[in-house]
Amino acid sequence: MAQYVDISLDKARRVRFTINAVRELERHFDRSFGNILSGGSSGSMGFEEIVQMLTIGLKYGETEKRALPDSKVGDLLQRKWLDNGKELAEVVELLMEAMQAAGIISKKDEDEDEDDDSSSSSDGPRQKAVIPNV
Repeated sequence: MAQYVDISLDKARRVRFTINAVRELERHFDRSFGNILSGGSSGSMGFEEIVQMLTIGLKYGETEKRALPDSKVGDLLQRKWLDNGKELAEVVELLMEAMQAAGIISKKDEDEDEDDDSSSSSDGPRQKAVIPNV
């Protein structure tokens, strides 16, 4: 099973999340991973979270381990994604798919969210990314 997802930006690239990638995200934002995914106190994931998550996911997905700077990732998202009519929500979905592929978040939680609209669960709170309002 693939532990990454492909994304086409300036070229075909891979997005992968490992334990160390998640640790890097937590250090960057000085927040827990669950808090990052849920959008923190605002309740929505901002552009900073999306760009940093993609930057770190790309870093761990590349075989060369040469990380793109976050400003370059932001530029690529603008020029190769948004300017081509793709929506930012697709990027967030791709990030979630990459986390699922790596086993960082459970596919079961997402499937249950789609099947069950109630927020109560014996498994505890679920993390759900919220697209920024732009």
